Amino acid sequence: MRQKKQPENQQHTSSFYSMHTQPVTFSNTAPLPPLHLPAESRWRSFGHSCKQFGVALVRKINQMLGLALLVTFLLLGGRFVLTGFHLQRHPSLFVQWMYLCSDPLALPFQNVLPHTRYQGFLIDGSLILAIVVYCILALILRRFLTLLITEPR
Repeated sequence: MRQKKQPENQQHTSSFYSMHTQPVTFSNTAPLPPLHLPAESRWRSFGHSCKQFGVALVRKINQMLGLALLVTFLLLGGRFVLTGFHLQRHPSLFVQWMYLCSDPLALPFQNVLPHTRYQGFLIDGSLILAIVVYCILALILRRFLTLLITEPR
């Protein structure tokens, strides 16, 4: 019996299980156009819309908390500077307005820490404590709101 001779350019087609092989078919297919996909049900669409609305609402509340933190920091920081220069009883309208606006924020921390004199300036420790506490509370709330809208991995 005579065996056929294989051409020299033809490769050996068998391989062991641990060897890499060439793919037989290609995995590149065209995506389906959106018109050929099934429509989303009304309940699913409603749920998706409610979720998107809730995410937008939480993000807006998060932005408003950031703005409130900024305003609180500016009011208490301004009061701290005015107190440092001994301008508590100054007749200026700006000083009176600053103390009037920052009184509700500073009231819970009034006289918690003593006033300290340093080279002619007055340092109010309770205002520093108020700024730190308000910053920590706002950052914790903002982080919690961010956790509400993030998807689990």
